[in-house]
Amino acid sequence: MYAVSASSGEKIWSLKTGVTYFKSPTVVEDRVYFGSSTDLHAVDASSGDILWSFDEGGSTSSPVIVDGTIYFGSTDGNLYAVEAGVAGSSEDSRVLQGVLGHHHVFAERGHTQPDTNQPSILEVRASRLKRRVQSLESSYSNLLERAK
Repeated sequence: MYAVSASSGEKIWSLKTGVTYFKSPTVVEDRVYFGSSTDLHAVDASSGDILWSFDEGGSTSSPVIVDGTIYFGSTDGNLYAVEAGVAGSSEDSRVLQGVLGHHHVFAERGHTQPDTNQPSILEVRASRLKRRVQSLESSYSNLLERAK
């Protein structure tokens, strides 16, 4: 991983951890967060020093940080929520830059801030998951009733 100056293009620091990086980073306050083929990492944005790593047992998705909690998925089949050690969110670092690919419509419409009247993708997915769990619970209850 490299940090380069946006104005000059000069390298500020580089980081080698011996693992493959597949995911785009996110930046909140003075930290860079990124997933790799083995861990989730927090790096000091000024120095490139690794502050901490979280080994969840699989390759991680690109992280998103909301109000100091970092959310990411893993190839172990779990969604994780870990305290990021910051109070902020990654709302502008990838959404407005469009580096994840699924925010292109948002960027093309010229929005500079998310529409707070619309649910976030996390809220939509949580709602879908809740409905699915409720459906499974209902199916399970019906099976138990039939088994009596």
